[in-house]
Amino acid sequence: MSSLQLIEETLKRTARRIRLARMWQAFWRGLLMGGALWLAIFTIYKLAPIPVWCLYAAGAVALLIPLILSVVAGCRKMSQLETARFVDARKQLKERLSTALEISHSPSGDPGWKELVISDAAQHLSGIDARQLLPFNLPAIGRWALIVIALGAGLGFVPEYRTQAYTDKKQQQANIRETGKQLAQLVRQNLTQRPPALEPTQKALGAVAETGDKLTKQTLTRSDA
Repeated sequence: MSSLQLIEETLKRTARRIRLARMWQAFWRGLLMGGALWLAIFTIYKLAPIPVWCLYAAGAVALLIPLILSVVAGCRKMSQLETARFVDARKQLKERLSTALEISHSPSGDPGWKELVISDAAQHLSGIDARQLLPFNLPAIGRWALIVIALGAGLGFVPEYRTQAYTDKKQQQANIRETGKQLAQLVRQNLTQRPPALEPTQKALGAVAETGDKLTKQTLTRSDA
């Protein structure tokens, strides 16, 4: 393998590692954003009677955010020259790699001098491992994301705050649904066991059973019922 091929192969591996590192960072950034969103909606739910579907919607969005950001970060590719400049800056190679790539694609220049520059860059590149250059450690933003997730999990053990008026209203709605259910069952049981002789009476009882079904399915207060 020539010096130029060694440089290009190493830069390819490094570019793949950079993409994975960007996806890793984007995942934790998205996890922090999604966790913050979930924590905010969950806190509101604990303090105010918002619909439960808001929690499911926030949870779905919170899961999608890190996935979307990771995919977006992974879609951006780096050129060989960008990767070479990255390695030059990270390993303090004084632009040896980027210079070697630029002159290797230049039709002009002394061939001997080109080979000398490329060989020098390849020598400095030997021993560089992309995995050591970009290790997959837990980033600082990942620690904040874990803290936010832990707060959301701990918030699940906190009881919801509801006013007495709201509690009474929900209790009334539950009582009305239970009353409607029992009313419908009682009327249908009587119609089965002791069917009325008159058709108007049978229709009236059927209407009562339908009213009981409506009370069971709908959410009504005492005045609405």
